[in-house]
Amino acid sequence: MRESDYREARTATRVGRKKSVPRLSEAPTQPVATEQAAPRLGTVIDGRYQLLDLLGRGGFGAVYHARDLATGEHVALKVLLSGEERRRKRRFERSASLLCALRHPGVIAGLAYGSDQDLVFLAMEHLPDSQDLEQVLLRCGGRLPWPDATQYACELLEALDFLHQQQVIHRDVKPKNVLLSQRGVVLIDFDLAKRLGPGLEDSGELDLNGLTEERTHSGLTGTPLYMAPERIEGGAVDAQADLYAAGLVLFVLLTGKLPSDCATAPRTIRELSCARRLRPPMLGADLGYEVPAELDAWLGRALDPRPRQRFTSAAEMYEQLSAVLLVHG
Repeated sequence: MRESDYREARTATRVGRKKSVPRLSEAPTQPVATEQAAPRLGTVIDGRYQLLDLLGRGGFGAVYHARDLATGEHVALKVLLSGEERRRKRRFERSASLLCALRHPGVIAGLAYGSDQDLVFLAMEHLPDSQDLEQVLLRCGGRLPWPDATQYACELLEALDFLHQQQVIHRDVKPKNVLLSQRGVVLIDFDLAKRLGPGLEDSGELDLNGLTEERTHSGLTGTPLYMAPERIEGGAVDAQADLYAAGLVLFVLLTGKLPSDCATAPRTIRELSCARRLRPPMLGADLGYEVPAELDAWLGRALDPRPRQRFTSAAEMYEQLSAVLLVHG
């Protein structure tokens, strides 16, 4: 990785220090998994939000850069396309309501939500010149220096600690859903977020991301590649889902690949489930990376196949990981 590329993508090298993020070229968009056309640029939604630019699109609909005509402020507007089934609209509205009740620097701010005829929308803060961690890795040669990867993971854990204190779980923590902005790490995409409580079901969208689903997984939702082994196998959904995923995010930032890809990459969910039951490779002893032994130990505990051997909270994970930065960073 060239030093110039690293400096360009880096936004925070130590706790409390931030750098601005350069403007990105437009990232490739995903095809819309619906036949309904997205609203055209210039359209005014709900008599208030004028669509200026398309930021991204997916199976749920589209996200626009928009102007709030009532305040003059710029926002990100997520629009669920018309024609979607009622259950999906209710799920969209539930997650939008939840997000709008949360306020933390490490969580994308929901500003308002509502509907305009058949369209359902969510207005969020607009974070210009930001990039997700997948883009960071692509621009930096596939992996980051350990102090910077660790810094980003610490900021992600601060956001998760806040969410869990509010009895909220994200359920889809992965590099694509973590932005680097001018204020640091920001967790986005709360489509699958839910409040913890009795009867919590693991329902919603399933992103196989290249895996083959050779059997039915009742209620499984999110991205299996970033799931704990017990969740892939249909276990209870709790804060451990986010904690294990956070450990995977740091592993990917450090190596450019998931632990299960270090040998033979799994092709099916069943193969992934088996791979997750193995001890993750050590960065130093197994992969030859020069990292502090304490960081290797932290990852080993965060990604332990046995839930009872892992960290019990995001706060505990943050405390031990930030200590590695303070001593060796």
